[in-house]
Amino acid sequence: MRFPLLFIIVLSFAVIPFVAAAADAPAIHFFYSSSCPHCRAEQKFLDSLEEKYPELEVRRCSVNDAANISLLKEKLEERGAGKYFGVVPVTFVGDKFFVGFDLSLIHI
Repeated sequence: MRFPLLFIIVLSFAVIPFVAAAADAPAIHFFYSSSCPHCRAEQKFLDSLEEKYPELEVRRCSVNDAANISLLKEKLEERGAGKYFGVVPVTFVGDKFFVGFDLSLIHI
């Protein structure tokens, strides 16, 4: 995975401050496949964040749903990152996005 460390660092700094101001916080859009082991690991991580920060909004979007595929493509293209279309997991927090997930880099 190309950005796992960056994902952890930015997610920590991007999400935690927004939890304090939940009304203004952008939702996390998490695109996943049920057959992807990295996606399942990230889902567990996001579950733990939601438990710790109940105000956090995580929108889980399965790429098995055609509507979610269109949304993923749109979000990637808005960021000039269309080359990642077809890769999961992909996570969007505000105007940032992260491709991949590596649980071994997380220290909570």
